[in-house]
Amino acid sequence: MSSGSSVPSAAQLARTCYDIYRLRVSPELPEACAWNLELLTSILLDRTELDHPFVSSLVDWQPFGGDPNDGHRAIADLLVCKAFEFGITTNIDALIEMAAHELGENDLGCALDGDEMNLPNARLLKIHGCCRKNKYQIVWTHDQLSGPKKVVKLVDGLTRSANWLRAILPNRDLLILGFWSDWHYLNDVLIEKLGERNDRLVVLIDKAASSDLELKAPELWSWASSHENFKHVQMDGAEFLDYLRREFSSKLLNALLFGAKDEFKQRFGSDFSGNEEFGGLTSAEYYELRRDASGKAPPGAAPDKNPSPEMMTTGVCHLWLRSVGGVLDGLRYRMPDKSLVRVINGLGRVMSYVQKRYARSPDAESDYLIVVGGADDGGASPDIVRGQQPNTFVRRASKGEWLPDTAAYARNWS
Repeated sequence: MSSGSSVPSAAQLARTCYDIYRLRVSPELPEACAWNLELLTSILLDRTELDHPFVSSLVDWQPFGGDPNDGHRAIADLLVCKAFEFGITTNIDALIEMAAHELGENDLGCALDGDEMNLPNARLLKIHGCCRKNKYQIVWTHDQLSGPKKVVKLVDGLTRSANWLRAILPNRDLLILGFWSDWHYLNDVLIEKLGERNDRLVVLIDKAASSDLELKAPELWSWASSHENFKHVQMDGAEFLDYLRREFSSKLLNALLFGAKDEFKQRFGSDFSGNEEFGGLTSAEYYELRRDASGKAPPGAAPDKNPSPEMMTTGVCHLWLRSVGGVLDGLRYRMPDKSLVRVINGLGRVMSYVQKRYARSPDAESDYLIVVGGADDGGASPDIVRGQQPNTFVRRASKGEWLPDTAAYARNWS
């Protein structure tokens, strides 16, 4: 998932650290390791210089917690709402966690070994370590796992992870982002535990040609391609994940509209006739629609992987807006009178409380914000800061008129 990522490649990191080491520490460093991170870290491990100065001062850690790309956002979103049951990565950066924070989830549940994955809320196994949790317990080179410089704590952690994987992987479909050839313990676990049956879905995302992958990792290719439901998609990982996230979101929202049709008929006395689908939106727009439908005000994360019963009245409102001529434009409806309307699930709360919750994420675009299930409290002030003049964020948030859905249904939008 390199597209748009701030994290340097292994070769780039090796070159930077090689140059700094020769400048600050010693010029005695083989040129062969200038672009080879495995060789460089193996030499520094042998010199007992892996922790200091390599980890402590040669590596620039800032990019490892920098800006996530669309692939990181997709993984974070699908893990948070549990569309992905769990994730496993050999990456040591914190970009998936940063993406989760952007989406409103501050605790993604990252684990460093199999034992931690058994804890409540654990969703992402960072099998080679994590720059944020402990940068001194990261797998850089195979020599840390065997031989005279073996790091026992790392080996024990990988053993616990391998045992967890052996227990959890059977009978599950897999999405694999890129093949690898150099971490044999992972290959052994996959081949051992998933080779027992071949009817599970295995999807490999890798831009390389199938013939190149077979040469690069023959054992993995043989295992994966033996599955009846094996698919190799030649596509950039971040692009595929963003596509998958959009497909997931559109299907969830389409299911919401389908599930709300009976209630629409009961409320308005006729079958819905019109466009019953969400389509052609960006991942960010889909996400805001999902969050609004769930009743989670920003910065809260969208929690649902399927439409919940509490979301159905929101689906009814979406159908009704379409039935009176509203056309979806991003996350809002453009009505026949040219106004822009946003639909929010109020979950039965009073209007002023809903406004207060949304004031942290001001909406300067919507002319009307319909609060489905919102209880009318006579236009009471949100009172963001009691006894003080509302700040600029509140003024921006109040540009649009807030309406309970009952008032919206009585209004003429033509």
